Amino acid sequence: MGKTIRLISYLRMAVGTGSAFAIFGAGGLCLNIFILLLDLIPAEFAVKREHMMQKIVHYAFRAFYWYLKVFRLIDGKAKGQENLLPVLIFLLQIILLY
Repeated sequence: MGKTIRLISYLRMAVGTGSAFAIFGAGGLCLNIFILLLDLIPAEFAVKREHMMQKIVHYAFRAFYWYLKVFRLIDGKAKGQENLLPVLIFLLQIILLY
């Protein structure tokens, strides 16, 4: 019984991960086409157009994240946040030195 459950879990993760990559790729293409169409809005509405583009990308990523959460392909909990600050300081030092 344990092997069957592990196999089902493995298949769910494999199919879920593959479909996530496919959705991410197709979503990127659709967003690109849609945003290129938004780029046809006249220039006097440039600020509003940019805000609309940012909102579209924001909601697209929220939908993708929701998909990953629903099918339990990702866990939204942050672990080890106390270790993050020294790493960020180190990365900033490297960036500023070069």
